[in-house]
Amino acid sequence: MRVRLVRSILAALFLIAVAATGAYAQGSFLTSLSGTVVDSSGGVIPGADVKIKNNGTGAENNTITAENGTFSIPSLPGGIYSVTVSLQGFKTVTLNTVTLNAASA
Repeated sequence: MRVRLVRSILAALFLIAVAATGAYAQGSFLTSLSGTVVDSSGGVIPGADVKIKNNGTGAENNTITAENGTFSIPSLPGGIYSVTVSLQGFKTVTLNTVTLNAASA
């Protein structure tokens, strides 16, 4: 079961990387990160801890996945981030190089 959850979390981290979108409004220097944590069969995983850490500044943002497995962290400056997803009793998985791009005016 643990291997399955680890695979699920890795799949979710892939979705996170794909879901990272830039805010390209004129004058905006911020972006957001959102995603859905799912298992290998596509079932959502609620209650997982998601930690986003800016590798350059060390600034951290934390959230927990909602009942539908989703999370969102708005207003992040562009940069390289580490995304860690964990759930009590299971192995923690980290993706170390999630690049978030923000537009510059």
